[in-house]
Amino acid sequence: MFSLLMPLIRPFMPRIMMGLAVTLLLTGGYWYIHQQGAAAEKEKAYKQQIVTYMRASERANSVAEDLEVQLNGLRQQHKQQTERLRNELGKDSVYAECVVPASGVQLLNSARAPPAAHAR
Repeated sequence: MFSLLMPLIRPFMPRIMMGLAVTLLLTGGYWYIHQQGAAAEKEKAYKQQIVTYMRASERANSVAEDLEVQLNGLRQQHKQQTERLRNELGKDSVYAECVVPASGVQLLNSARAPPAAHAR
């Protein structure tokens, strides 16, 4: 069947080949341009992701630094309170169980005084 068409196609063969070559070139060019556009879009998306990641990282670092400062303050406060408590406990064994206010200390000291110290 093809051998019957060859005599008819033969005069147009250079044009057919040229048309086929142009079609292939145009299709290849379109594909290349489309791929370049897709690559540019991917690159833009990746850059946006990097920017978003960097912002989140900077924010996390800022929060971590703030928390570290707060934690150092709390540690210092805890250390001071612990030292104050040790000093209070070292003064008198009664303080081992509770911390008595100044008025209570006066009452406690007057109660501990020898009976002769109580004046009538």
